Amino acid sequence: MRRLLRACRFAAGVVAVACAPAAAQGAVEVRASAGWAGWISLSGWIPLTVEVRAAIPVVGALVVEVPSPAGGRPMVFRRAVRLPPGGPHRVTMEVVLPTVRHPPVVRLEGGAVRARAVVDLRPSRVVDAVILAVSREAAGLERVAGARRLGPAYVDARQLPERWQGYGGVAAVVLRDADPAALTPSQQDALVRWVAQGGRLVVTGAERLLSLRAPWLDDLLPARPAELVTAGPDDLPGLRSQIPAALLRPRAGARAFPSPARALVVRGRYGAGTVAVWGWDAFSPQVRTWDGQAAFWREVLDAPPPPPVLADPAGALPPTRPLPGSLQGILVALSVGYILLVRAVLRRLGPRRHGWAAVLALSAAAASVMYGFSLYARAASAAVVQVSVAERIPGSPWARVRGEVAVYAPYGARVRLRAPAGGAFVPEGHLPVTFEGPEVVEGEVSFPGVRVGLQQMVELPVEGRLHDRPDGLELTVRNLSGRVILSPLVVRAGQVASLPALSAPMTRVLDPTDWRPVQRPPSPPPDPRDRLLDDVLAALVAAPTTDGWLVGWVADERVAVRSEVSHPATVHHLVVVPLAVRP
Repeated sequence: MRRLLRACRFAAGVVAVACAPAAAQGAVEVRASAGWAGWISLSGWIPLTVEVRAAIPVVGALVVEVPSPAGGRPMVFRRAVRLPPGGPHRVTMEVVLPTVRHPPVVRLEGGAVRARAVVDLRPSRVVDAVILAVSREAAGLERVAGARRLGPAYVDARQLPERWQGYGGVAAVVLRDADPAALTPSQQDALVRWVAQGGRLVVTGAERLLSLRAPWLDDLLPARPAELVTAGPDDLPGLRSQIPAALLRPRAGARAFPSPARALVVRGRYGAGTVAVWGWDAFSPQVRTWDGQAAFWREVLDAPPPPPVLADPAGALPPTRPLPGSLQGILVALSVGYILLVRAVLRRLGPRRHGWAAVLALSAAAASVMYGFSLYARAASAAVVQVSVAERIPGSPWARVRGEVAVYAPYGARVRLRAPAGGAFVPEGHLPVTFEGPEVVEGEVSFPGVRVGLQQMVELPVEGRLHDRPDGLELTVRNLSGRVILSPLVVRAGQVASLPALSAPMTRVLDPTDWRPVQRPPSPPPDPRDRLLDDVLAALVAAPTTDGWLVGWVADERVAVRSEVSHPATVHHLVVVPLAVRP
């Protein structure tokens, strides 16, 4: 009887151990949705919200696999998680979707825990861009959004991105019910930086405007709310009733409507971006049906962000990279040495008995040497080359950096790239690698390699201006960055003038003999550095403006990608500073 009981207990234990993974899997449920309130823009990083319900603690990772349209390896996004029992726990990841035809799969991995969900992507929810409205009233944007193929997304302030790159698919942000002090410092900084480089921000709310008190928001706004008044058809043509509105005090340089003395709408600039303050509540029932509000929406949404100096820095990188000369020299030396050695062995030992054994031994030794060399060549031939352009944003302390990073791996390589502080990688199409957030890329790279974009903003306190004089053009440059600008050039009206290295403030008169025409070579230069400068100069010459630019090379560790392949990344970093022309 005791033996029977022991056998039963042993069998129960075996069954319990065998069923543990299945029980753990059944104890965890995963659901996922992509986009802003279901709206998806394929122009950049988008949020993917994963909801996890777990009856047990979960320590592992959320893995999003985006299938390849060509049927190859998937593109993977990964985020480590540690969740207590219960739920639902909402985890927001950032992903890039090249298309909605192939829905991604979300997997939760953590020891014995396994759960899986397919993200439901609807083509009808794909839009050109999204209008993010921080508002408790989930109505009011449908008319303007529907006419422009924009998605109206009503969100909570906690859902705003923590990094400015997360606004890639956002056309405008509307603040109505947001407490500026409730935003985290990362969210504040992300919104400010996004507006500075061309974003559009609308602040509305009537009496809510009177309670907006946050230093970071005050620096953005072109007006300050003064008092609450009543506005009617005389102030806002087409309005059918009286509504409460905040009277605004415009700042210098801002545009006010209907007049500076009774300003109910004020629009201004922050850096390259547009900021508008509407004294009324754009989401109130009386205003939703007001046709006149469409004109103010057009004024904001039609303000074009300034295009980058260089639309695509990827053209500066060649498609392939030849083997280093040192490797080619070693390969030639090994080949010649092998031929000479075999010739000598055949002459001396070939005619002898069992001479073939010596030849076989030599061949085996040569094969071992060549195999070792191939391993060395595989590691040494992999290289990372980065080109980037930092364009100074007038009216702000920053420069926006757009770059391209190429991993050359003629024999394949295991790579791991880490973006510089504040930077984010941007997949260009489908890449069979793993992204640990926008900051880290890793994976096994095969021939010919992979390329990925880079977006960043850095402080660049470099300013300059040009002044017409009878004896020439006076250039004044204030370089307070602490970095030396090497091989600087002044570009204006298709002409270029060379300057000495700039490390401090400088004033110089450029006479007509200092200028020469910008001439593009008939074929692209082989060196990425020369190709990048050639592309930037061509773009500046084609720009429709009478102002000038200062262009130069800077060694800036803040923009350098960290690489874990055999060699550190080679970085070619060019800065472009606009120069206003004063008569």
